[in-house]
Amino acid sequence: MAARPAQVEAHASSLRNPDAFWLPLAHQLIHWIKPPTRALSLTPRDNKWAWFADGTLNTCFNCVDRHPPERIAIQYHSSVAQTSETVSYGLLRKRVEAVAAALKYELNVKKGDTVIIYSECAHEI
Repeated sequence: MAARPAQVEAHASSLRNPDAFWLPLAHQLIHWIKPPTRALSLTPRDNKWAWFADGTLNTCFNCVDRHPPERIAIQYHSSVAQTSETVSYGLLRKRVEAVAAALKYELNVKKGDTVIIYSECAHEI
């Protein structure tokens, strides 16, 4: 399927001037604790590109907390396992809080620690 002219122009614009293209969208769609002043910048410390490096946000607030608790967050259906589940933002928040509490109080995870959560499919396809 060929890209539409508007998509082609939007893509070209994002490459020409990432700050002009992405900053207004980031300010409009994301709740920032400290809004970024640059969309894309080269970090001097490790010489890598970083998105919104001078901004600060709370990922959990943006992904879970700011949504109405009754709104559907996840709708899951597995034809392989013959299971379905609908999870509201309210239930998702409770589940996130339970995992956060376990990490903090049972595993002693502190701010700045790196955590990797690995999930494996429990059934064969």
